[in-house]
Amino acid sequence: MKRNLLLSTLLLASASMAAQGFDGSFDGPWETCYPDGKTAVGTQPKGWMASSVCKNFIITMKKELVEADADRIGNEDGHSVRMWNDYVGMFGIGATAPGYITLGKAWAYGDVSNVGTPEDTSDGGAYGGVAFTSRPDSLAFYIKRTHAHEKPANGSFNESERATVVFYSWTGSSVSKVTTGMSNAPEVIDMVDREKDILGKITEGVTGDAKLVASNEYYIEGDVENWTRNSFAIDYKSDVNPEKMNIIFAASDYFDRSALGTGNTLTVDDVRFIYNSRLKSLTVGGQEVSGFDNGVFEYQLPGDMVDAKVEAKAFGKDAKVAVSKNGNVTTIVVTDDTAKGEKENTYKLTFKEVQTVISLPEAAPSITYGDALDGLGFVSNSDQAFSYSFSVDGVLKQGEDGKLHAIGAGEVMVTASQTGSEDYTPAVSEPLMVQVSKAVLNVSLAEDAWCWRGVNVSTSNLDKGKCGYSFVLDGLKGDDAEKPVEEILSKLPTVKANAPKEEEKAGDMREAALSGGEAANYELALSDKAKFAVVKNKVGVYVRYGNNTLSSVYDGEQYRTVKVAVGQDEYIFTVEYTDVVYDDEDVLANMDVQPEVVCTV
Repeated sequence: MKRNLLLSTLLLASASMAAQGFDGSFDGPWETCYPDGKTAVGTQPKGWMASSVCKNFIITMKKELVEADADRIGNEDGHSVRMWNDYVGMFGIGATAPGYITLGKAWAYGDVSNVGTPEDTSDGGAYGGVAFTSRPDSLAFYIKRTHAHEKPANGSFNESERATVVFYSWTGSSVSKVTTGMSNAPEVIDMVDREKDILGKITEGVTGDAKLVASNEYYIEGDVENWTRNSFAIDYKSDVNPEKMNIIFAASDYFDRSALGTGNTLTVDDVRFIYNSRLKSLTVGGQEVSGFDNGVFEYQLPGDMVDAKVEAKAFGKDAKVAVSKNGNVTTIVVTDDTAKGEKENTYKLTFKEVQTVISLPEAAPSITYGDALDGLGFVSNSDQAFSYSFSVDGVLKQGEDGKLHAIGAGEVMVTASQTGSEDYTPAVSEPLMVQVSKAVLNVSLAEDAWCWRGVNVSTSNLDKGKCGYSFVLDGLKGDDAEKPVEEILSKLPTVKANAPKEEEKAGDMREAALSGGEAANYELALSDKAKFAVVKNKVGVYVRYGNNTLSSVYDGEQYRTVKVAVGQDEYIFTVEYTDVVYDDEDVLANMDVQPEVVCTV
């Protein structure tokens, strides 16, 4: 029976990402993509940004250009990332947009006035990246590639377009002014670390102290039907260590937008850096060290394995591997003088006394938003405290008190870990799927809700001051009580209270109905006892003289003066009203004291 060796708590599910600066497995829960910073369009792999489009032309145009696809090796919970070029537009005005992902941020400018002409100034790409101080020797990845072989109904056609992989690292920063958005509403911004500026493709107007450390542009020709491993050596321009880097995968010829082909796709998986002076594999007693990562250099293993044979292989064909033992510590030194980056790396294995085993609970506990739990039911043979990591933020959080606090509703994968001690090795559990349910929130109207007699309650009449109401929320969790209602409720309930056909009087109470409404963390329980106090309605008063309406409410001299020709028949001034309901006109006409019309001739 194969035995998995439990490792240091450094080695969590995200160790690979932490070690190389990004997650190239694309297996983690994907994030919502917000191309314009506020509008959701599809999803994107965590840590990367997709080039999916959200642009405001006549209406808001949205287009997904990136999606999660099946994992390369068939893991049920795994993903690869598929990207494609697609037409974006309407009413015959549009263009093909490139599908790509970047560790920086994607941006675009659409010249809708000159699409498809030599004067077209449409532009786009990526800027920024991630912090990175290492010098890898190469970048490896698996790809599939397809082309559209029939001309599309809309958009450009190119069945021989190349796909692109771009890598670059640098020190310092660059700044240049770039126009973004659409040509009907352009916006000029200072863009920091634009890829064309870092790579030296654009130098005019670029300021800052950015210096390129390494770069590569790698192109994929033709169709690639099955998963195929690709790699390229990284070309170093400098001997210094970088401060930042970016990687771009594109279904297009990334730097030649004139070559865009609608429907051309690129699918990518298992992206990783290769270091010739690092270990490719590590086994103890003939068994692979579970979760081994070449960028994690210290491990703790069970004490009863201290005398087992340690075998280590390096990536570099010219690398030398030296294994030495001192008590319960085994040291592995990897040296490669031919490496362009790191020449030497040291790994340390510390063998502890007893292997810690963390078991999952038979069933995840029932959790509701706002709950605080002492634990989730993980069981261990070690007495060390549990620490927890979460696949997504905003659902569960471990507080300083050690408890798990439900800070949002939704699903989350929870991994429990324990640090090592003199008696036990560190350990990391298998992930546990946990569902946090929404809490119940009672929603009613405040007691001072009011409306004019004879006038329906609506958002329009609320804006006009003909009714007034506010919501009362009962059952808020945590600090939600300090937040405005609009922050708790993503969509306010609809309030309906139509005026009765039979005349109502000021002082009556009118029943109301609440419906709809949404909240991210609450199930809404809407009150069925909401009422409005009926108050006097206000009527507008104006004067009519012949066919002329005289009122100081309106601007313009014609609403306040009457020109009378010589010999014109006499007209009578009459008083009329607006916003009358029921038989108000008769009541107003029979008032003992009528409004007085004062004229200046």
